[in-house]
This record gives sequence, structure tokens and C-alpha cells, in this order.
Amino acid sequence: MSAPVVQKFVREGSRHAVAEVSDVTHVFATTVPRVAGDLRAQARDAVEAINAAMSAEGAGGAVVHQVVFVAESASIPACRQIIRELYGRDMPATSYIPQPPCAGTRLAIEAIGLQRGRSDVAIERISELPVPVIAAVRGPVRAGGVGLMAACDLVVVAESVTFAFTEVRIGVAPAIISVPLLARCGWSALAGPFLTGEPFDAAAAARMGLVTHVTDDVDATVERLCEGVLAGGPSAVAATKRLLRRPGTMPEMAALSESLFASSEAAEGIAAFLDKRAPAWAARS
Repeated sequence: MSAPVVQKFVREGSRHAVAEVSDVTHVFATTVPRVAGDLRAQARDAVEAINAAMSAEGAGGAVVHQVVFVAESASIPACRQIIRELYGRDMPATSYIPQPPCAGTRLAIEAIGLQRGRSDVAIERISELPVPVIAAVRGPVRAGGVGLMAACDLVVVAESVTFAFTEVRIGVAPAIISVPLLARCGWSALAGPFLTGEPFDAAAAARMGLVTHVTDDVDATVERLCEGVLAGGPSAVAATKRLLRRPGTMPEMAALSESLFASSEAAEGIAAFLDKRAPAWAARS
């Protein structure tokens, strides 16, 4: 495989790079606020700069993960709320790290985005991300949207949501989305919806294993799940995601278990348990 071609761009207060990897355009952007002011004003400016860089490269609204660096750990709860409000329903997976930005601002953001246009690429990237991806679904989901949803690790849907695989009704097959769907649900559960295109409700989706949580408060459920994921060791969570998607043999799992128990992360987690305190990674989440 040939080395990726990387192009770099610099604008006032931000810079980004574009790399072609396996025929997929990746956009890496970093920015510090260009304005003075409080945390909200600087966060808004930084998010706008990230979105502008992504849009310029055809990846607008397609940030798959971002890291927010804040000047002090006490600011993380307020920063998390502000970032969530700024993105709304397009909120990407986000990590918060108490590390003062070199420019002396209240925060800085680094983000990774993918060019839009290929559902197969989006599905693959969701499964390859080392962090769990949570789908928050509040409205009807059809065809390819169900496939993207199924690629996520946790799927939280409102009780009123309906689903349908409408491909056969327009003369095509649910080919690409069948990959994550069959892995998640199995062919027997999908035979009826796939072959007829008939809609089904959230309760049926839960029974077939398509969704993990049906709730009357999507935001609260997602918040609780995020807190639960962040309470786990980052490497342990990443390893758990991998084995859920690609179960290994007993020897492979024995080797994985041995390596994890020997890791510094496990040592910290066990020490924190014995000391009745939060582990070090909890302070960075």
C-alpha cells in the first residue's frame, strides 16, 4: 500500500491536514480560540473553526472524534455542557483532558473527520474506532440509516421511533448495511423486515437485538451510558469493544487477559479499588 498523501493548511487560529488513506479522505484539525472572553465564547469560536475546516474539505458534520483540552479540570463539567449545546444532535464522540493550551486560552480542540459520501466507509470507521460509539435516535430511521445505527456499539432510541428496510420496495437490496445488521441481529430476525420492507417499532427492534436501549428520555440515557463508559479504563474499554465485534479463540483471550492484567492501567485500577478512590483516568474524563 502506498504512503498516504498529506496536505497541510493553516488559517488564523487553526490548522488542519488532509490525508488520503485507503481511498478515504481523513481531515485532522486543531484550533485555539481567536477571541478573548469567557469559556462559552471561546468554545463557540473553536467549534466554528473546526466546522469551517471540516466543511472546506467536504467533511462538514462528519467529525468522528474530538479531544477538548481545558486549562483546568474544574472547568470540564461546564465545558462538556457548552460543547454539547453547540453541537446539538450532531455531537461527536468527545474526550476532555485537563491540559492547559499552549496559547494561554481556556481551551483548544483537536478533531478527526471523514469526507461524506460512502456509507460503507462510515460503517467501517465506526467499528474501527477504539472508543465506543453511541447512537441517539429520536425520529424515524429507514434503509441506510438503520445500517449506520447498527454499526454503533450502543443504540439508544425513543419509544416512538419506527424503522424500515425500504430497499426492496424500490428494486434494490440492503447489501452494504447487511454487514453490520447480520452481525448484530442474525438472518432469522431480519428475514421479515428485509424481505417485506414493512415498518416495525422500537419494541420489536429491541427484541431482535437491533437497539440496546428504548427510553422516554434519550439524552438522559446517553448521559448515563457515557458516564459508565468513562468510568472504565480506556485501554480496557477499547479491548472490550474489539472482542465484542471479533470474538477470539480461548488461547487468544488468555493472552489478552494476561496482557491487560500486566498493564499499568490494570495496576492503577486495582490500586484505586483497594484504596477506595477513583482511578486516575476518571479525573481525565
